[in-house]
Amino acid sequence: MRVDIHSYDRKLETARKKLENSDISDRNKALIRDFDNNCFVRGLGNPRREKYLVTLRLIAKIINKDFDNATKEDNRIC
Repeated sequence: MRVDIHSYDRKLETARKKLENSDISDRNKALIRDFDNNCFVRGLGNPRREKYLVTLRLIAKIINKDFDNATKEDNRIC
């Protein structure tokens, strides 16, 4: 059994809570949750998943548009 000295389990849970409490669209929240679930199934570790959740939430806030409707120009903003 591995010891989590960096508290990544707690950080991942905090990132999930921040996602749910954020003011981004429900569609983006669902897309980010689906992506996180896919990362879990693929075996990515909690540190990487936490980083993705934080980064995707911030990008969603910056572009202020659903990811599935974003354009290349929206991606250049980030």
